[in-house]
Formats: sequence, structure tokens, C-alpha cells
Amino acid sequence: MRKWLAGVGMAAIALAQAGCASPTNSTHSSTPPAPASGYHCTVSNGVPLTVLPKNGVDEPTISIPTPQGWKFSDKHNSSLVRGAILNEGLQANGFVPNAVVTLADVTSDSSTPERAIDTEHAGLAQKVSIDSEAPGTLCSYPSMTLNYKYEGRQATTIIVAAKDQHDKVWVSTVGIQTTEPDDPVFVTAKRAILGGFQFLLPDSKT
Repeated sequence: MRKWLAGVGMAAIALAQAGCASPTNSTHSSTPPAPASGYHCTVSNGVPLTVLPKNGVDEPTISIPTPQGWKFSDKHNSSLVRGAILNEGLQANGFVPNAVVTLADVTSDSSTPERAIDTEHAGLAQKVSIDSEAPGTLCSYPSMTLNYKYEGRQATTIIVAAKDQHDKVWVSTVGIQTTEPDDPVFVTAKRAILGGFQFLLPDSKT
């Protein structure tokens, strides 16, 4: 069984280590689709959303809050990594804080969203020691929040998964890292980014 988050982690780590690369100005900022009745997404008031580009019309719509000072980058995009936001102004200890977003169709490995989350969790646990975890929901879909350290950096990843009307199982992650987790500017940004991250299936749109 493929461990998507393990692979995602390697991609995210590669991006993080190259985090000093200049970000690009996003051309993808717009208003995400409103969720249909029964779906609720938390909104980070006053923080604009960047709607990430899709690789296919059947893919979920993913939007990430982009606080002041954070810039979108698609430099390391792939079929798995769908974008990142970075804040060069918060660079410390040779590292630029960043949040990396991924998306994958895991139907062949996971028959349910819950199974997909468990697989992602197991993949990450093979690479790092997880300090804490908490199940929850994101836009009414099941999710899991994980806190851990990687090479001295504090990291938090949210995993969210859902099955669409064609029985495809999608899993998305947003992971944020920094070497200065107590910086109040970073703390505020992290709260907005993770708290307002949005994931919506095509059949969830109005």
C-alpha cells in the first residue's frame, strides 16, 4: 500500500529546504465556491484565500488563507504538491516558514476517507515521531491534525479526505513548518492558515 504522506513529506521537505527561493505572486486568488447546504467551512476573517489550480475538473477545490507577508509559490508543484505559501520576512536560522498543500486520488489504496487518513497518518509516523494528534472535521469532511518535529523544526499537518459522487477517494494535506514556533506573528498566521484551509468536492458546490 502506498504511503502518500511519506512521499508527500519528502516533497514538502525538499520544498522547505529550498524555501529561500523567491515565491511567485499568485494569479489564483479568487473567491472559492460556496459549500452546499450541509457543508461548513471555517473562514479566516480578513485573510484572503488563494484558490489553488486544478489538474482536472473532477478534482476538489482547495483554498489556502494567505496572510499579509505570505506569498504563493508554484515552483515545486507536481501531480502531488499543489502549491505553497512562504514568508521570507519571518526567515530565521536559515529557514523560511512555509505551508505546503498536497492532493491525491487514493481510491486504489483506500475505500473510505477514514482509511485514507489512517494511511496518511501511518506514512508520516514512519518518518517522524508524532507529538500529538487530534481528529476533527474540515469543511464537514473527516480530518486529522498532527504535530511533530522534523530536523529541529516544529511542524503541523492537517489531513482531510472525502469520497466524491463517483466513489473516488481524495486526500489533501496542508503542512506548515518553522524554526521559531513561538514567534507571535507566525502563531497568528498559522492559526489563520490552518483554521481557514478549505477543501470542497465538485459535487459540494452550489
